Order: sequence, then C-alpha cells, then structure tokens
Amino acid sequence: MTFLKRIERFLFYSLIILLPTQLAYHFWPDWSFIFGIRVDYLAPAIYLTDVLVVLLLVISRTKIKFSYFLAFSFLAFLNIYFSISPWVSFFKWLKILELVFFACYIHNSKDLFRRKIFIKVLGFSLTSISVIGIAQFLLGGTLGGPLYFLGERSFNIETPGIALQNIFGREFLRAYSIFSHPNSLAGYLFVSIMVFFPMLKQNKLLLPVFLIAFLLTFSLSAFLGATFGLPLFFMKFNLSVPEFSERISLINTAKEIILRNPLLGNGLGTFVFSNSLMQPVHNIFLLVFSETGIFGFLILCWLLLRGLKKILYVFIFVLITGFFDHYWLTLQQNMLLLALVYGYLF
Repeated sequence: MTFLKRIERFLFYSLIILLPTQLAYHFWPDWSFIFGIRVDYLAPAIYLTDVLVVLLLVISRTKIKFSYFLAFSFLAFLNIYFSISPWVSFFKWLKILELVFFACYIHNSKDLFRRKIFIKVLGFSLTSISVIGIAQFLLGGTLGGPLYFLGERSFNIETPGIALQNIFGREFLRAYSIFSHPNSLAGYLFVSIMVFFPMLKQNKLLLPVFLIAFLLTFSLSAFLGATFGLPLFFMKFNLSVPEFSERISLINTAKEIILRNPLLGNGLGTFVFSNSLMQPVHNIFLLVFSETGIFGFLILCWLLLRGLKKILYVFIFVLITGFFDHYWLTLQQNMLLLALVYGYLF
C-alpha cells in the first residue's frame, strides 16, 4: 500500500468518526447580518469535516463528468446572478459542489466500506453521539468541557427557546447530543442505522443505545418518518403548538416567493432574508423551489425518486422528515451524511 493510500484511509475513517461534529470557523461579513443580528444560516463557515473532505478529494483526484459540471455551473451562475444576495448564494453553491464531489468520491471508494475498521469506526461515532444525547436527557443540560469543540452548545432545561418535552407534567430536555436540534440528531441516527444495518446488526449491544437516543429526541417528524419507513425495513430484513403557526407563516412566505420568481427563485441560501423569523421554511421542497426555482425543485425530486427506487425505507424517511424540517439541506452533518449515502448506494 502506498503512503498516499494510507493517508487517504486515515482521512476517510477520521471523517466517519467526526461526521456528526460541528467544529467550524465562521466568517461574519456584512451580508450575514439581518437588522444587526448575526444569522448562522447566512455566514460562510469552514468546518473541520470540510477540511477532511477537501483533503480526500485532492489526494484521490476525484473528478466528475465535464458535461455535468458545465450544467451545474450554468444553473449556479443564473441563480447567483439573479439572487437577492449573490454572496450568500455563491457560498451555498460552493457547498453543493463540495457535496457532489464527496458523493463521487464515495461512489469510487466503496472498498473502504468493506473493511472491518469501517464498522468499528461508524459504531464508535454513533455510540458516542447517542450516549451524549442520553446523558443530556438524564442530566437536564449539556455536559460541557471538550464537547463544546465537537459542536455541543451550553444550555439546560431553563434556557429560553430550548427544545423540551413534557412527560407526565414534568419538563425534560430533548436529546441534542452535538447537533443543532434534536430533529437533526434523530434524522442522522435513523438514516445511518438503516443504511448500514447489515453491518451494525453484528453488534446487538449497540442497537438499543442508538434506539434509546433516537426516542429521546422526541422528534415528531422523525417518528412519523420511521412509522412509514420501518415496516418496509422489517420486510426487507425479515425481522419480526406556537411552533405550528410559525411554520404556517414560513410556508406562506415560500409560496409568495415561488409565485414571484418560479423559474430561478430568490437565490440559494437566501430564504431567511424574506421572513422575520430569520430561518428557512421547514420543508425541503418549498425551500428548494423558493431558492432555486423550478429547475432546482425538479432536480431534488429526481434525486429523491432515484433514492426511493434504490432503498425505499430510508428515503421514505428522508421524504417525510423533509416535509416537516429543513436540516437535510441546511445543517453540515446531515448534508454530508446524505452525500455519503448517495455515493454509497449509487
């Protein structure tokens, strides 16, 4: 084995371990503020996982077909040119390009998934984030210390705006782990476990830990997605609020943008400029349509249909959770996981 190949494998398995983390350096140019308030969704950021992905792409010399790159560049150019915030859209398209190359790299490197070390690394990563989430639920707050550098933020059950669950009249902190929201953690856990279940089922002690962490997220959209996805999964493997009004408001905003600019949308990553809540609409279809127009919407539908034909129970889950949340297209960990899954399956 060559020295470069050893470096590549080290980087790949390091990325699998660190995939759920959020360690990043954020930049705060003028266009990342709304009314003087920093908006995370607008700020360009360099994540540790971005660095690992780029190093992998450089060492492996990953390429995509020139015709695909040309079509991608043309759509991106039009969307950026007509965007209400060109710089925001430019960096969002740069992220999409990174994800496309990463999926291509995974597609060309499937031998890395067949090694025993892969399932050990994946198991360690999923166990770690599950245990952190369970501990947060039991303690009623974050654990602190070095976990901050992996993405855990400091909060407890008394922190305003934090996600809680009422159980028999008592408030409990929903499991966040090192994710931005419990819904994001739930989606990450479910898709990881379902896609790589044939490997993970060898260690039956870990699966209950993953399940407990998933349940402690109390993610309604994830539970709904699992309700439809799990029966198909079992068949394959032969196993026996105020928030609501906010979401309606965001949906209405998305409809207005789509009617105003159906061809190209407002520009990738710019939805937060169009509403007082300063967050994306909780629906990936409306989000993509409003930001990239009919062309981006059709591409999203095509990708999901391909996924449904390949592994139905996983993409039923992505489809349903995508109707009620945006994390598959806005949060680093979930976007990288989705790119990895597409590269692995196709």
